Amino acid sequence: MTKVSDEQYIKDLEHDIDMLATMVLDLRKEKTKVKQEILDRIQNVLYQGVDTESQDLDLLRHDLELEIIKESKND
Repeated sequence: MTKVSDEQYIKDLEHDIDMLATMVLDLRKEKTKVKQEILDRIQNVLYQGVDTESQDLDLLRHDLELEIIKESKND
């Protein structure tokens, strides 16, 4: 095992933290993208006049829209 200086160790840790932060942001964006795709598909079905008696798809559409808006405000 190679011994590294404290300064290099800190630089390596900072780099790792930056990489992890970038990965988290990328995952959040991907998650929002997937939700948007699901929302688009639900809207396509609703535009065809299809829903349950209790309007479950429309409720799901509404919930997804609110979640996407909330996530976009947090970014």
